[in-house]
Amino acid sequence: DALQVYHDSRAALAEQLGLDPGPDLQRLYQQILTRDPALETQLHHDGDRPGHTSGPEGVAAAAPAPGLPIGVPRQLPAATRAFVGRAGELRKLDELLDLVTGAEGSGGHRRGPGNAAVAAIGGAAGVGKTTLAVHWAHRAANRFPGGQLYVNLRGFDPSGQPAQPAEAIRAFLDALGVPPERIPAGLDTQAALYRTLLADRRVLVVLDNARDAAQVRPLLPGAPGCLVLVTSRRQLTSLAAAEGAELLTLGLLSAAEARDLLARHLSPARIAAERQAADDLTQLCARLPLALSITAARAAARPGLPLAGMASELRDSHARLDTLSTGDDTTDVRAVFSWSYDSLSVPAARMFALLGLHSGPDIPAPAAASLAGVPMDRARACLAELTHAHLLTQHHPAGMAGEDRYRLHDLLRLFAHDRLDAGEPAYTRNAAVNRVAAWYLASACAARGALDPNLPPLPAVEAQLPVPPMAFPSDVAAFAWFEAERANLSATALSAAAYGLHEIGWKLPTAMFAYFDRSRRFSDWVVTHQSAISAAQLAGDKEAEGKVRCNLGNAYRPMRRFGDAAAQYEQALELFRIVGWRQGQAKALGNLASTKSEAGDSRGAVAASLAALAIFREIGDKYGEALCLSNIGSQYLSLGQYDQARESSEAALTAFTALGDQRGAARATANLGNVFAHTSRHEQAVPLFKAAAEAFSEVRDPHEQAAVLCGLAGSYLALGRPDQAHAFVSQALDLYTSLGEDWLAADLEKKFPDLANL
Repeated sequence: DALQVYHDSRAALAEQLGLDPGPDLQRLYQQILTRDPALETQLHHDGDRPGHTSGPEGVAAAAPAPGLPIGVPRQLPAATRAFVGRAGELRKLDELLDLVTGAEGSGGHRRGPGNAAVAAIGGAAGVGKTTLAVHWAHRAANRFPGGQLYVNLRGFDPSGQPAQPAEAIRAFLDALGVPPERIPAGLDTQAALYRTLLADRRVLVVLDNARDAAQVRPLLPGAPGCLVLVTSRRQLTSLAAAEGAELLTLGLLSAAEARDLLARHLSPARIAAERQAADDLTQLCARLPLALSITAARAAARPGLPLAGMASELRDSHARLDTLSTGDDTTDVRAVFSWSYDSLSVPAARMFALLGLHSGPDIPAPAAASLAGVPMDRARACLAELTHAHLLTQHHPAGMAGEDRYRLHDLLRLFAHDRLDAGEPAYTRNAAVNRVAAWYLASACAARGALDPNLPPLPAVEAQLPVPPMAFPSDVAAFAWFEAERANLSATALSAAAYGLHEIGWKLPTAMFAYFDRSRRFSDWVVTHQSAISAAQLAGDKEAEGKVRCNLGNAYRPMRRFGDAAAQYEQALELFRIVGWRQGQAKALGNLASTKSEAGDSRGAVAASLAALAIFREIGDKYGEALCLSNIGSQYLSLGQYDQARESSEAALTAFTALGDQRGAARATANLGNVFAHTSRHEQAVPLFKAAAEAFSEVRDPHEQAAVLCGLAGSYLALGRPDQAHAFVSQALDLYTSLGEDWLAADLEKKFPDLANL
């Protein structure tokens, strides 16, 4: 049976990952074939250990903590087929791996599992740090059954904005299966959750392009058996001193290795036919792997041009020769990339340079067209030319088939900035940032309207866009676009504020509000809106500042930061009073009332709601009036004033029905169900709860749906029908858990202790 498992595993590894079984598994296979007596001894020894269960590679399997995700990430980028050399560094990494995983290390000594380790690969730009890290990570991947995490920390990025540790941890938590609404807002709590998920798991973490040790430390797992691989252009000596990291410094390739790298890209026959020219190229490229790879790619694209001709072209560039011979971190890459850049058409070269202004992780084709100020057909032609020249990478994220998205390696982005500074005046750069930010804003405004038609219109800024903004046939399409563009939208909002585009700086986060309200991505919500407040203040727009503060308060409320939420609403209320915006005052009062209610101050909530209701009626805002009536019904219910609660809820239901607002009508219906339930009229409450639950399901509001299911379960239990009650409690628990609202799940289990444990 064991041999059959080995054969099945080997076949699966070969088919799915292109890997062979690891050395531990192969050694075990040989022991079984030879009936090694040590195997029987080891088996009994393992069996005597309490709680031991055999897992992959003989590692004890650990069950995940209750309620935590169990995703197994596979985030490693593709490894290059042209990897050469680095035998000494690979050997050191293998030895470190053996120490971590408990395999037999150098000197015949065997270490037990639990030796967590950090390896930091340092060296000059373009020397192949990432190539080595990714190559070795693929070799070692099968020794990490818990998965592999990867992030580019953008430590040396032309935008000057390295990735924040919280940004990297959020990406890791996403990969590990944590729902976005369960990700805490603070770095310390995010890091604690990250370490918890990696406890008792063997995971390989690759932290690429780190700025310094301070950027890396929050991303180090505390779990034994994990290995962290860091790359940086700096030697992270403090990481070695404090965390015991193994430091590896990469130098240039040897002459033989550099020639071998060219042969891997081209062909041994072509290299042999022009041995001297190949040697000249390796020397002109300073035996720098990145420069050699780009040179080889150009040679492969021009098979009719002798290598001696390419060497001659390189010699003609005096500045390039000087740069390539020094090995300076910045100038090395600038000179090498210029070969491909100089061969571009003028429109493609301009497109490439302008892409250096985009600070998001990637860019869709329409945004690139907006950045360059050209129509889509010309933009696609330029993007195709850049992709073919290997100055741009096209990729298709999972779940977004058919969408053209492009990204720049950080070194290419640096070179793009250089070309931009050399060829574009400041006013054209500002115009490009304005165009792409305006396109994102117009698209986000359209998505906001599709996601929540009841929100007041948010007009985009006046701008002549070379391509039309996105259009959305449904709220599902709008939500999917927000999900795909979230990082770009957040980065663009911050960039707009930095470029002095104050109106876009506050409007773009505001346009994202409906998405944030559903996705509960609190970190981005808070950061973008804090920036938007500054943009509105710099614009001198008090009304805009008040709107942003209301939205920020709406982020703090579900985070249960009631004091922070109330402070934002109170500041917004004062701003609206200054500018005389009555509708804004009513909205701020309504939000403040909801905050008071959730914090347990029902009387204060009713007072604030009645004040808001009076203003809504004064200005004829039917939607605001309906919403206020619904909230007042809930607040009267909390006070036990059932007649007033029923009257307000019925009025709200009538108003929402007239407006065609299914979500609002569902909320008012649920309120009526609660009124009947609290007055022991459960037969009347049940159909109301059922109708409300179905409506909330249709409008995809799982939080409200779960709350209604709780009420339905309570009524069935009061009617002596525990089976039905149990079914609805289970559904509510599942919804709360999926939303990450653990406190509500815990409250539900306390309310229905017997049912929840059935």
